[in-house]
Amino acid sequence: MIQYNLACYCAQLGQLDAAQEYLDKSYELGDAKQIKLMALDDEDLKPLWEDEAKLRYLAPSVSIPRQS
Repeated sequence: MIQYNLACYCAQLGQLDAAQEYLDKSYELGDAKQIKLMALDDEDLKPLWEDEAKLRYLAPSVSIPRQS
């Protein structure tokens, strides 16, 4: 969980590459599916989800509504 929290801190500081690295490490150390679902709802990680490609990497089976 420490790696996940570090990802949150880095995302809030605008250090998105470091945030992604910590998040990836948290997947390796824990239940990747559960962590990915939690990450999608975490406001602290929102800067990472600005890029739709990263969202699709995390949850390829989740339908992303199109904004018009």
